[in-house]
Amino acid sequence: MMTSLRSWLELAHTSGINPRVAWERWSHLPDITALLALPRRQKGVVHSLEAEYRLVSEWLARDTRHHVLTWADDAYPALWRTLADPPPVVYVWGHLTTLAMQSIAVVGSRRATGEGLGLAREWSVALARAGLCVVSGLALGIDGEAHRATLDVSGATIAFLGGGLMRVHPRAHLALAQRIAAHGGAVASEFPLALSPSPGHFPRRNRLISGLSRGGLVVEAAERSGSLVTAHLAAEQGRDVFVIPGSVRSGQSSGCHRLIREGATLVSSPLDILSEWDMLPVSGVESVKKNTEDALDTHNWLMEEQILYSLMGPEAQSMAVLGGRLGWPEQKMIKFLLTLELKGVINRTFTGYQKVER
Repeated sequence: MMTSLRSWLELAHTSGINPRVAWERWSHLPDITALLALPRRQKGVVHSLEAEYRLVSEWLARDTRHHVLTWADDAYPALWRTLADPPPVVYVWGHLTTLAMQSIAVVGSRRATGEGLGLAREWSVALARAGLCVVSGLALGIDGEAHRATLDVSGATIAFLGGGLMRVHPRAHLALAQRIAAHGGAVASEFPLALSPSPGHFPRRNRLISGLSRGGLVVEAAERSGSLVTAHLAAEQGRDVFVIPGSVRSGQSSGCHRLIREGATLVSSPLDILSEWDMLPVSGVESVKKNTEDALDTHNWLMEEQILYSLMGPEAQSMAVLGGRLGWPEQKMIKFLLTLELKGVINRTFTGYQKVER
């Protein structure tokens, strides 16, 4: 076991062996010894194999939630095995079972607007409640909000880092990373444990975010946002790419509009994604289509649903306006707006929520 670990660390961090060549060889002959005999054309990222081996061994012994995954492990995600260059070693802090869940990447701007953060929270809550694992990059802005919103409803979330797990970045999200690892999620990285993040690491990180996911959702992104890199990687990997459009006057949405022009799927509700993936609950929109009268029988609704629905009209109102009229907190508004949307009696538009015309 220890000899095997040392060999995998050598392949991943000190050998300088081309990862694409190594993966192609492993796919035909899964033998770590044979891989280490391949030509070495570049320097590795770790100078001392023995020092790295001691560090990883100590890290593994420190916490039962610390794991090292390699190509040889059954728990290594199947979707990563479809990539041209999956990492030979991935460090995981948290729960391995989360990596086997059906996932969606939720990404967006680090400098998100209030509207963008609200959308990230609302959509992440809806997708998590539908049973999807929300995957993102722990960055400030949209990423962090997606992770927090998912945890707030006891959903599963995975954060990928652009540095080692002992160098959580940004430091402002260290507590969030700890919360993810402690509550059923996982924090993961292919980089050596003590390696600091650097700009060149993030495209590699992004390919794992998109690679682990069935599809990706871009919530808010400027023209040069790193989220566009993730979206393009997702498309190259054959994943679905969903985009929430924004105002044409907002530079924070220009990247989203560009993705839509390039062929990404425009979505205006979490239900659009769930419908695309055949994940709509039988008690939700499908039942409404079968029996509209039952859906409009408000006598069987909860009191909160009846009160909220009574305030709705043909003109769209924002969640903030509706919440202000009712004096309800954000979490309560998200819960009951989603419930009414699943019943098929309200629609979400670019400006808010409105009753469905019958």
